[in-house]
Order: sequence, then C-alpha cells, then structure tokens
Amino acid sequence: MRKVKPTTRKLKPVKKSKKKSVKYDNSRRSEKSVETQRLVLKSMVSLLVKKRGGEVQIDEIARKSGISERSIFRFFKDKKALMEATDEYVMSYVQSTMMKIPTTCVSEFAKIVFKIFDENERLMAAYLNSTFGYTARTRLRKKMNVLLVESLTKEKKIALTAENRVKVALIVSMVNAKLWEDLRNEFSLTGEEIGEVVAWAINRLSAELS
Repeated sequence: MRKVKPTTRKLKPVKKSKKKSVKYDNSRRSEKSVETQRLVLKSMVSLLVKKRGGEVQIDEIARKSGISERSIFRFFKDKKALMEATDEYVMSYVQSTMMKIPTTCVSEFAKIVFKIFDENERLMAAYLNSTFGYTARTRLRKKMNVLLVESLTKEKKIALTAENRVKVALIVSMVNAKLWEDLRNEFSLTGEEIGEVVAWAINRLSAELS
C-alpha cells in the first residue's frame, strides 16, 4: 500500500478586504435646517402682518408653516428666541435692501426707497405694525440717518451749521417707512407717487441749504 506524502504547499493568507470609510455629507442636512428656520420665520412674519402686529401663538405658526411645534422648538428654544430671530430676519432683509441703493443723490434715493416699500408691502407692514419691529426700526433709522446726512452734505458741499442742521434733519426725516404707510392709507398714494413728491420736497429744501 503506497504511502501518501503530506502536502507541504503553503496556503496563501486570505487578504482582508479594506472597508472604505464612508464620509457623510452634512451640507444638505445643514441646508435643510436653514430652509426650515426660514420657513418658520416667514410664517411668523405673515401672521404678524395678518394680525397687524398682534400676538402670534406657536400652534398658529405650526399650522401656517406645516412644521410641528416640537420641531419649531428644536430651532428656537422659546418664544422669546423666536421673536428675536424674527427681529433679526426682518432687520437683515430691510437693511440689505436699503444698502444696495446708491445714495449719491438723496432725492433719487427717496424715489427708489418708496418703490421698494411697495414691492415688499407685507414685510413692511409687519416691520411697522408689530412690537418686535420697534428695535429693528430704531437701529435701522439711526444707520439711515447717518447715511443720508453724509450723502446730503457731500452732495451739496455744505457744513452742518446750526441753521443747516435743522433743514437737513427735516429732509432726512421725510425718507421713512412710516410716511409711506401714512400717505398710502390716508391718500391712497402709490410708492412711486410718494417717492416723486418727497423727491420734489427734498430738492426744494436742498436749494435752501448754504
């Protein structure tokens, strides 16, 4: 009987497959989070407009936006945080819009501003008629006053003497959203019409500066 020699062949080691590390892209999740927050804020503004600045409840925002109350509180820890975020949302939008306008000529600036108010009627209504808008209005008004005074004095090449200061203050005060709202409501004027008449008044007053 033949003897079978044991095999001496070495077995090749089994190569372990390297698992490729999967990198998760969080950019889409982050983008969706921002979109959700913006939807909540837009719904808040819309309700403020509808109620002319009256109290808005979280359940109303949830129904309007289609986002659950629980999800809303994931982004805004409480009602105060939501109000502050709404304030910033309105402020940033209005401010970014205003700062795009060239201010080399104050009368032309006025024409453009009042047209923009008409184009953003609902947002301006929330801005003007809600309690939360007070802080935004105060901050923006201060910035706009400085911008307009600098533009006007540069345009007319005048010094801010005591007499000129009063005239400049009157000119600057005419470029504001409250005047737009009052003239629209009381006299049914359009933003374009308001801009034209304000520009006329600014040019007449500017001629008195020396």
